Amino acid sequence: MQQYQGDEIKDTDIPTYLEAKLFCTTFGKFIWVMLQPFFYAFRPLVTYPKKPTTLEFVNTVIQLIFDAIVVYFFGGRVLGYLIFGSVMAMGLHPVAGHFVSEHYMFKKGYETYSYYGPLNWITFNVGYHNEHHDFPYVPGSRLPDVKKIAPEFYDNLPQHNSWTAVLYDFVMDPDVGPYARMKRKAKGLESRPSRSFRTRTRIPLPHQHSVELRWHDNQTFDLHPTRRSVGGEIRASAPPPPPPPPAFTGFVVNEF
Repeated sequence: MQQYQGDEIKDTDIPTYLEAKLFCTTFGKFIWVMLQPFFYAFRPLVTYPKKPTTLEFVNTVIQLIFDAIVVYFFGGRVLGYLIFGSVMAMGLHPVAGHFVSEHYMFKKGYETYSYYGPLNWITFNVGYHNEHHDFPYVPGSRLPDVKKIAPEFYDNLPQHNSWTAVLYDFVMDPDVGPYARMKRKAKGLESRPSRSFRTRTRIPLPHQHSVELRWHDNQTFDLHPTRRSVGGEIRASAPPPPPPPPAFTGFVVNEF
């Protein structure tokens, strides 16, 4: 699995220098939030362009055909409604707050944040972002279980409880903006679970049910419910994380 978080070239989620300079005021950040879907769509074409694949060409043709059908049968206003709805959903919208909440440094030294508010119910637990980074192969439906299994790793980290508050603070706080990101000069990491050994951690639980975590050789991470007596345990099997290279600092909960 390749990881490029914070890579100044390959992480296209990081705003460009021009964005950080142009949208650094309160009004500028408000406009930036509204235009966020356009930056997400076109920024990679500028910062890290790639040759389009055959499937991307096929996808574009299918989309254009669908758009033409919508215009032919329902008119241009309907197509405009669909486009405008997509722009609004990714811009100035509470759910779109997750784009800002995940990696913008609201507290210095912490580059990844989780959100534990009610909107996780309709976003497939996308707010459990620290948990997702630690175990990217755990499905969204089981990420809350990861937090329950190891609260000592997550409960004391800075976290968000409102995406609406995230957008408000992002716009109004002069210390936060498109520039508030951790950037690295590294080219990224490539890590693979070792097939030669595994580590196992035992955590006592005062419950009748526990969850067994197993990391398979094919790099999938499964949660298997098991039934045990009171005072049972969770067995967490995972490969030991490699030591981070010197160029990488400031990771939030990247070791288990």
